[in-house]
Amino acid sequence: MKHIFHDIIPKEKRSIRNIPLSKKGESDIEESFTTPTKTLNTTPDRSPSPIIHHSMDGLRPKTISAESVKKQTRSEPAFTEGRSKDFKDANSTNSQPDEDDDYEEDEYNTDGVEVDTQSKTTDEDTFEEWNKHHKKSYARAIIALTIFCGVSLFLTLSYFGGATITINPVRHDVVLKETKISLQDIGHETITTELDGTDEVEANGTAKVERKATGKIILYNAYNSSVQKLVVDTRLETPNGLIYKLKSGVSIPGQKTVNGKAVPGSIEAEVEASETGEKYNQGFKDFNVVAYKGSDRYEGIYGRSKTALANGFSGTVPNISSKDIASSTALIKEKINTQADAYFAKKAKEKGSNFVYIPSTKKLVFKEVKSDISKDGKKATLTLEATASAVLFDSTTLFAQIIKNQTEQIGEQVGSETNFDSTKEIVYTGDFSKLSIGMKDESSIQVTGTTSISSAIDEIKVTRAVSGLSKEQAIGAIKRLVELETIEIDIRPWWNKKLPDARKIKIQTEN
Repeated sequence: MKHIFHDIIPKEKRSIRNIPLSKKGESDIEESFTTPTKTLNTTPDRSPSPIIHHSMDGLRPKTISAESVKKQTRSEPAFTEGRSKDFKDANSTNSQPDEDDDYEEDEYNTDGVEVDTQSKTTDEDTFEEWNKHHKKSYARAIIALTIFCGVSLFLTLSYFGGATITINPVRHDVVLKETKISLQDIGHETITTELDGTDEVEANGTAKVERKATGKIILYNAYNSSVQKLVVDTRLETPNGLIYKLKSGVSIPGQKTVNGKAVPGSIEAEVEASETGEKYNQGFKDFNVVAYKGSDRYEGIYGRSKTALANGFSGTVPNISSKDIASSTALIKEKINTQADAYFAKKAKEKGSNFVYIPSTKKLVFKEVKSDISKDGKKATLTLEATASAVLFDSTTLFAQIIKNQTEQIGEQVGSETNFDSTKEIVYTGDFSKLSIGMKDESSIQVTGTTSISSAIDEIKVTRAVSGLSKEQAIGAIKRLVELETIEIDIRPWWNKKLPDARKIKIQTEN
């Protein structure tokens, strides 16, 4: 950049750079004016700066003293660049120097030291380059930081993203009236167990008791192939000589030949001791017909105990009223009923979450009450045994069958054919408490009542089925697991087009 200077004629005939001129000729003056000394006095001139007189008559000094040149090899500049510009602007309409100005445009600092304008220009250019470089570096840093933040946000949202699936399953309101469902059409298992209960009853005095021992036996016919009949009260004798009688008449089938072997015919019968007393409590025994003694039939027609011969008694026992016995027996039955419910519920739980126990399908068969008199004769312990059985149902197949039955009934009412799609993996659930379910016979149940049945949503199964799928694919997969009314899938962040890992998928159901 070219600097513009204005000649100012000082009073002591100095150059515009405040350098004294010699008394030589004009050529010398011009030479010293055009070629300023490069030698600087290392000792600063501390004399007062001369008063500079400015003149507007011309650009060159009139007379410059050589002595002044020697003294002022280093002095303050006559003016600064800024002042020069101000002066020129105020007194001249031409901003360019005259063409006949033959002085050099050297610059000096405030101490009178010449300043290399080329070096100054280089420094300015270097600063400008440095400034531009740092501006570019700053811009690059801003761009890099923006990209880093954007990528970090993208990766963070992608990593912590997820999906929410809101499912509204179809609800079936079913009305059943004495609907028969075959056990073959539903998953089930019949469970049977033996239970017993006891209760103590206080005696009210004593009473004389005479009781005969009883038991069950099996009568065999190994004599011939003809039926052998025995009438009631037929006497049977044990090896130790005790006599028992048939409580009813029987017909013993003849023997048969099976695979080359003779198999005697047999029949069950009940016997009773001929007398009262505890001596007839014999346990298990063999029997022969007293009437056949001395004949071939005596060895061919015989009997063997099926149960022990027991309950024979003769003497006094605590007096327990029939009312107390009935009340105690009812209490024992209630205890057995509670035991049965707990047992079957436990078995259903062991089989899996889909299995249910319905108490109305339970069946109890009670045996005779047994009593045990205490040694002091003041109380008796009553014991009751029972056989309990119940059917455990696979609820998913039962509800599916109920919906199928309801669908078929609706089709019959409207006169159209309806098809229940059993190929899908839909699992149904409902409220059994609103249904009355009981055994109609050994092979079927009867269902009555009104309830609501809908698809059961297995969250683990659903999330695994849709992981990595698009929304359309996910809806298709869910339709095989749930009978849908409506469905909404929300994937986060919004730019993801497929569902994330199953662990990041949340399932919620509309009520």
